[in-house]
Formats: sequence, structure tokens, C-alpha cells
Amino acid sequence: SILLEQFSFWGDNNISENFWNSTEASQIIRIIGEYIFSDL
Repeated sequence: SILLEQFSFWGDNNISENFWNSTEASQIIRIIGEYIFSDL
């Protein structure tokens, strides 16, 4: 899938651990969770 390919790209290209600040990271995790569980 495109999402998996994008995560693989990011991992392979060594994005810094602190790429996002904690507020951005929390928002991203919340949105991803909503997307994943919306199909259940």
C-alpha cells in the first residue's frame, strides 16, 4: 500500500527521531487512529 511504502521510505531515509514536536506527534497519532478505526 502507499502508506506502508511511505513509512518504509521515511525509515530508509533516516528521518530524525525528533522530526515532529510532541504536539504534532500527538495530533498525527490521533488522526491515524481515527482513520484506522473508522473502517471497523
